[in-house]
Amino acid sequence: MRGAEINDAKVVLANETTTLAHGAEAAGRRAETARRTFVEGSIGGDLPTLDLPGSNWSAAFPPSSCFTRSGLAASNGERAV
Repeated sequence: MRGAEINDAKVVLANETTTLAHGAEAAGRRAETARRTFVEGSIGGDLPTLDLPGSNWSAAFPPSSCFTRSGLAASNGERAV
């Protein structure tokens, strides 16, 4: 496989894996979000976002803390897998 074939295979793998883990309806929603994000270049409504005031972006603010501030992780020690 080369080029576009690899990307097509990745899409199939992602869709099938999501279907197994979350069901067909959820897989369809996530596939549409991925299409909007990666094909159209927009932001899908299902993607998590985090709004921070400009003053929070400093050397004392590690980007990894975005996971805890957005609720994607319970603590800075929790690992995303």
